[in-house]
Amino acid sequence: MEKKNIYEALRELLGEKSGNLNILEEKIDINLQMEYFEYSKEIKNRLNPEFILQNKDDIFDMGLDESIRKTRLAELASVNDVVAYRTIEQYLKLNKPDLRSWAILA
Repeated sequence: MEKKNIYEALRELLGEKSGNLNILEEKIDINLQMEYFEYSKEIKNRLNPEFILQNKDDIFDMGLDESIRKTRLAELASVNDVVAYRTIEQYLKLNKPDLRSWAILA
């Protein structure tokens, strides 16, 4: 019941705007959140779902540059496919500190 009250209070605070509201369970730096959401919006214009799913395992390759893995995570989050979601979930289960916050946002 308490969660519903919090949700209702947030809806009142934000108004009846259409869209999604996601509440994270972990603290993530606001600057990183802004960076992620700006980047995510930017890449949605050039998505190739087939390419993204073919290269989904890039996020596990610690030999790849961090910027490539960040891109792959953001791309996976933008693809409407359960395989993409499960891949991000798998990455988070590894519990590696690098890119963890980025993956949570994804």
